[in-house]
Amino acid sequence: MSFPLDNLKAGACATAKIAPDCVKKEQAGAPKPSRLVAFCALAALAVALVAVDSVAFGWPGVGDSTWWSAYISGGFALEVALSSCLAGAAFLRMFPARGCPAKARAPAAGAKATTGPGRRSSPPRPDAGAKAAPASGSAASADQKAALLKLNRALDAAAQSGETALAERLLRDFERAGGQAGTVSYNLMLRACARRCDVSLCQLWLRRMEAAGVEVTVCTFNTMMDACSKAGSAQACATWLKRMEEYGLQPNVISFATVIYAHARLGDAKGAEAWLVKMLEAKIEPDSVAFNSLIHAYSVKGDVEGALKWLHEMRKLNLETSVATYTSVLDACAKAGDVENAERWLQDMICAGVEPNVVSYSVVIGACAKASDLTRAEYWHDRMVERGISPNAHTYTAIISACAKKAGPECGEWAERWLDKALAAGVGGDAAG
Repeated sequence: MSFPLDNLKAGACATAKIAPDCVKKEQAGAPKPSRLVAFCALAALAVALVAVDSVAFGWPGVGDSTWWSAYISGGFALEVALSSCLAGAAFLRMFPARGCPAKARAPAAGAKATTGPGRRSSPPRPDAGAKAAPASGSAASADQKAALLKLNRALDAAAQSGETALAERLLRDFERAGGQAGTVSYNLMLRACARRCDVSLCQLWLRRMEAAGVEVTVCTFNTMMDACSKAGSAQACATWLKRMEEYGLQPNVISFATVIYAHARLGDAKGAEAWLVKMLEAKIEPDSVAFNSLIHAYSVKGDVEGALKWLHEMRKLNLETSVATYTSVLDACAKAGDVENAERWLQDMICAGVEPNVVSYSVVIGACAKASDLTRAEYWHDRMVERGISPNAHTYTAIISACAKKAGPECGEWAERWLDKALAAGVGGDAAG
């Protein structure tokens, strides 16, 4: 009599053969049988095992106590139970129940995901961990750029109006909130200080800029120089240009033009001219701004010859002359009391295609008033109006001054008449003052 475990070994062999075949069919995409068919196969397997055992032992009679005793003792029951469990294991291997995923080897990269019977197949989910980080980083980076752009716009507006307190608050609040301001932000902060001619505050923010590890650029130093220039310190302006070079930065045309302008505002024509020479020695080609500043330096002193010298130099270099260029020349003539040259260069200005403005005409009218030539002053007033330019308070003041200088009893009437015109134009109060 064979022990029931012999049949268990046979069942194990059968299961080992069945399971790989089912897995191969599943991987090949073969359709799966229904659970009812699978259950019938399980029942048939159990009956087959019982039949095999019956053949081995012989089918007993109804009253055979030996066989019945063996059955009662549990031998045959154990065989049936173990065989059924073995078949059940094979069944679960082939057909995992819904909601209870069977253990399976991880699919190879690029393999399509499989689903249970009756379910629609869906593409494999992407690796959320791998792609979430870059997406999150990109979103954060975009938010930071947007916040920085918003800050720079606000700082630019504050810089244009010279609101240093507002600019400081904006920059500090941004950094306290975890933002990282860059070179542009700090340069705008410096520009706000320069607009107020506050050199000390400008220096303070430059030190903070360096302490924060923010890159200092040529624009940074140019802004510092602009603050010194507006504060009337040409020497400090020149010092910052040298510090720029010591910092390893190359001054540009704006750097030199700023120093030239700083000297020009003080009427230091020689100092301005010296820096223009240094500019040429540095192989930096001067622009119209540098020449305009130099001409302005001579105009402050009423040096017509010096102003014309650099105007002719501009023309030789084919640099563009502007209304500022000619107005500085006109101003030099007016300060020198040279009415003829003032009128000549106003005409030359128009012939060159440069449209005079109210300042240009007012300077010439002022030159005529200084020479007590009311007739010429009124003439240029009329020419200005003909070109569609409205006189301002300076224009009317110059003409009234010419009337006051004119001898004769009628001068008072003329002065009163021009004052009435100024009142009608809405600038009477300023002209009278």
